[in-house]
Amino acid sequence: MRIYERAYAKINLYLDVTERREDGFHSISSVMQTVGLYDAVTVEAVPAAEPRITITAHGRYRVPLGETNLAYRAALAYMQASSLAFSVRIHIGKRIPVAAGLGGGSADAAAVLRALDRAAGRRLPKEQLLGVAATLGSDVPFCLLGHTRLCEGRGERMQVLTPCAAIPTLLLPSSERISTPAAYAALDEAFGGFAVPGAHGDLPAMLAALSARDAKATVGALYNVFEDVILPTCPEATENRRRLLSLGATATLMSGSGATMLGFFETAEAAEAAALALGDRAVSTVTL
Repeated sequence: MRIYERAYAKINLYLDVTERREDGFHSISSVMQTVGLYDAVTVEAVPAAEPRITITAHGRYRVPLGETNLAYRAALAYMQASSLAFSVRIHIGKRIPVAAGLGGGSADAAAVLRALDRAAGRRLPKEQLLGVAATLGSDVPFCLLGHTRLCEGRGERMQVLTPCAAIPTLLLPSSERISTPAAYAALDEAFGGFAVPGAHGDLPAMLAALSARDAKATVGALYNVFEDVILPTCPEATENRRRLLSLGATATLMSGSGATMLGFFETAEAAEAAALALGDRAVSTVTL
């Protein structure tokens, strides 16, 4: 069976880290949002005596083609959870920038889970499929379902929110690469190891803006706790923020733990003009 899935990128309209847990992980409070940019993922799966997984890819951005690819790990995890064996061929048309805080690898993994479950005749209940997703990474459960959701804990506790109003958005990736462990270590240092748990942004304002489907208020409530510790170490991303604002963005936000900058615009025409000025460095999209 050959199945095609769109693996949509995500952005964080709101991202806070509220505590460091006893297990060493951190608790987050994040409003995650699907955007129109996607990888094209094709999965061919046929029953086999033993699991076999191969990955190919094409596109602007390169990804690993072996066991380190999250899509590979997703296929293996699905077969283990379902007690089925497939010969699986995965092809990824890579459009989402890599290591950019946009959930590209997580989106690809989620697409593979959805495709294999379709191939298996919807074998796994939704909650079990979400459990498999959670073992792969904190963004994978969200990418499995998408839209607009409040994600808490390690990202596995999700609440459906009123869909975000459509906001024209430019993604401006940076060549600077920030490892997620390094980003959290910087937060630990800045917040004293989160000895006093608590919120840092204004989550109620974001939730109210989304509930009213008020694009201007949503943009006004944007927040990312990582910005203050990451941007001082990323001159390119800082310059990208300045350029987006100079080209008419009403607000900017760093995506995830960095270092892609997001520019939010009042109109599609304004976003298009900014994209033309930035050339092929910028990726144009919209909140879905």
